[in-house]
Parts: sequence; C-alpha cells; structure tokens
Amino acid sequence: MLLQSENICLRKVEPSDVMFLYLVENQEYNIQSGVVHNPLSQKDLLDYVNNSNADIYKDGQLRLIIEQKSDNSTIGIIDLFNLDIFNSKVELGIYIIDSERRKHNATEAIRLIEDYVFRFLKIRLICAFVASKNSASIELFRSNNYKYSEPLPHFLRDDDVVYFYKESEQ
Repeated sequence: MLLQSENICLRKVEPSDVMFLYLVENQEYNIQSGVVHNPLSQKDLLDYVNNSNADIYKDGQLRLIIEQKSDNSTIGIIDLFNLDIFNSKVELGIYIIDSERRKHNATEAIRLIEDYVFRFLKIRLICAFVASKNSASIELFRSNNYKYSEPLPHFLRDDDVVYFYKESEQ
C-alpha cells in the first residue's frame, strides 16, 4: 500500500533521516510543546529508527516521513501515536518544515493518513491536541473538518490546548 498523493508521499523512517529528526526534535518549540522534554541525541534517534517495527499494532505508534515527490526532499513528519484499539482511536501529530508551510502539504498528508486510518486500519476516531498559540495548526485542523473543543486550560506548562477530532464516516 502506497501512501501518496499527486505531490507527496508518506514513507517509513530510514536511518538516513536521523539528522532531519535530530534537527526537528531538538527545536526549542518542539521540546516545549511535545512529550519529550529533553534534547535527543543522534544515537537516541538512530536507536529509535533501528528498533521500530514501523507497525502501529506492535509499536502503538507510527512515524512517517513526508516527502516531496518532485525531488524526493524531506519536508515533514506525520505521527500516529497512543493507539487505543479498545476505543478505536489514535492521536495525530504533524510537522512541516518552514519553507514548505502554507503550500497544502500538511492537508495532503492529513488526507493520506486519514484514508489509511479509517479505511485500512478501520480505526473510527483520530484526535489531535494543538497548543492554543499555534494558530496555523488550529486553522489546518479546522480547514480539514476536524471538530474541536474549547481550549483545555493549563494542558501544557505555558499554554492551553485545543482538542480536535474527526470520526470515520463509515
């Protein structure tokens, strides 16, 4: 099964992606708003890549690289995590590099991952937590027809969070 659209593809993380992951994961904003609260080494990330099954059922998560089809350049990461089989839900996270934002890459990646989650995995609910200061991500999820809640106060140390979710139509 290929996860690709006209402009992008989603592919398994490879050892050659470690430097990209290192740069993304260690950005100050990503450390503050993520679940990892300390810098990660290249070895940490290489161990992750080498030990991941890239199987959401075995790992409880799936990290995919977002790649531009025109030149095979890496433009982002999309994650499925906290898979809950019993309740048929999974959380979604997405990151697009600055130079590729506002070009519909995130929307294409979300649509591909939704199709994978809803049609292939048969999971009924995708949810995302977005910092209330992150207006671009809030607009991204709203424009992709995710329902949202009022901000959850003090969900992050320095910010509230908006909870987004989308249910399968099947």
